[in-house]
Amino acid sequence: MSTIVVPRLYTGLKCHHVAVACIVALVLAFCNTYVTSVIDVNIATTFGKVVVLAFGSWVGLKDSGVVTGLAAYGVIVATVSTASDLTQAFRTGYLTLTSLRATFLSQAAGMALG
Repeated sequence: MSTIVVPRLYTGLKCHHVAVACIVALVLAFCNTYVTSVIDVNIATTFGKVVVLAFGSWVGLKDSGVVTGLAAYGVIVATVSTASDLTQAFRTGYLTLTSLRATFLSQAAGMALG
């Protein structure tokens, strides 16, 4: 859905850019989840800064590379940060002796309502 909607909002961003951003977001979400579980620091914005540079240079300055980089930043950070928040919720559930099923169902209900 995002590969169709986001390029309509930002004309410099093409469908293949958003598809690559979603694939990169999955890899970065795994890395961020691992870092969050080990040292309890969310580094999603750091990954996003690298993405701004990468996508901005990929598109180029004359084809609105700055706006494209910032739009890709939004896609990446939204995905990567959500994965980190889920990890923190599971960690809190473990520390408070809450069942994993209850934690997962509450996260799914919150996501559905959101």
